[in-house]
Amino acid sequence: MRAKFFWGSNVHNRKIYWIGWDQSRAGYDKGGLNIGSLRAFNIAFLCKWIWRLKKYPNSIWARMVKAIHGESAGADGTTLMIRGTWSNIVDSFYKSTRNRLLPANVLRAKIGDGHSFRFWHDNWLGNGLLKDRFRRLYHLDSNKYCSVADCVSNGDWSWSWRRSDIGAPNTLLLHSMVTEIGTFQVSNGSDSWLWSLGLDGEYYVANTRNYIDDAILPTSEPFTRWLKCIPRKINVFIWRVAIDSWRKTCGDVYEFGSTSLCRSLTNGQNGSIGSTTGEKE
Repeated sequence: MRAKFFWGSNVHNRKIYWIGWDQSRAGYDKGGLNIGSLRAFNIAFLCKWIWRLKKYPNSIWARMVKAIHGESAGADGTTLMIRGTWSNIVDSFYKSTRNRLLPANVLRAKIGDGHSFRFWHDNWLGNGLLKDRFRRLYHLDSNKYCSVADCVSNGDWSWSWRRSDIGAPNTLLLHSMVTEIGTFQVSNGSDSWLWSLGLDGEYYVANTRNYIDDAILPTSEPFTRWLKCIPRKINVFIWRVAIDSWRKTCGDVYEFGSTSLCRSLTNGQNGSIGSTTGEKE
């Protein structure tokens, strides 16, 4: 529908789509018109709910979601038993990270006093949940929902194991985990979650949407030169002429003496852009 509107089509008059819609939606630096995709826009808004759940865990709506879906509310990657709107939001976030539309560590923990982050169930190190990476130690811990601060005693790491002797293999695994997590210094600040795509750690839909668009939309050379001093229609026309597919379709223009116009518009670019086709939105 957006493609029809952009090219001027309606129920009575159908226009030719001179350039692939995927290429049109790409950013200026990727040879497009920076229209953006609705898919990226939708994912960016859905993922913001996950960030808000982490950022404001004691808000009324967050407590309601946790009352229905459990303390983690699926934000730690666990499968939700109750399907619905919230489960679809969680699935959308983790599907985006698995498909590399978003960085795997897009949510980063800023450690303060360590009381808000769960040692095993929160990705506070930024490289995955410890309960998934050290499963044997996780099952040996009697307090599986302990906080990071709960695991520190007199400056050293300490856990409540189900038995005093955890065995040689688990001891080696424990040494590996302690080496990885390093030392933890308790501070007076509060724990918080940061969104890595935001310069200040805050969530911005525009930044997230642009990142996803860069991952799913094609890249062509050269980048689009958008001049604010001239009307939009002329900018779009110059962009169309600069693309190889448009040159081919306007071959008749060269034959009828308008060669100078096409050449003057296309010579301003340092290359050509190959057209692509994509689904219409």
